Amino acid sequence: MISSPPKQSYYCEHIADTAEGERYRLGTENPKYYVLKAKTKKDYNQTGILETHDIYREYPASLYHIPDHKVANWLNRYLTKARQAMRNNRYNQILGDTGFFSHLIIKNGKNMVDMGTNLGQKNE
Repeated sequence: MISSPPKQSYYCEHIADTAEGERYRLGTENPKYYVLKAKTKKDYNQTGILETHDIYREYPASLYHIPDHKVANWLNRYLTKARQAMRNNRYNQILGDTGFFSHLIIKNGKNMVDMGTNLGQKNE
C-alpha cells in the first residue's frame, strides 16, 4: 500500500508593525514574508483579510502586490488567523494592564480560586 505524502502545513505569525504595514512570516523551513496594508475602503465582495487589507509579498529589495483575485484561499485563511490572534493578544494585554483580570474567579478543578485576596485557599 502506498501512503500519500503528509498534508502541507504552515506556520504564520505576526512579526512587526512597520511603516510599510503589518509584517507576517509564513512557513517554517523556507519562510516567506508578507506585508498587509490597509485598504482605503472596505471591500465587501471579499472574505477574510482581503476585505480590509491588500497583501504584498516581501522580497529583499521590494514589495510585490498580489491582486485580490490571485490570493490563494489558504494564504487568506492563515493571514486572517494570524492577524486575529495578534489583535486578541493586544486586546488582552490592554485588559491585563488596566487590571481587568485581577478580580476574576478562576475554576481550578472543583476549587474556586480568587486571583485577588485569598490566592490558593479553598472556597466552599
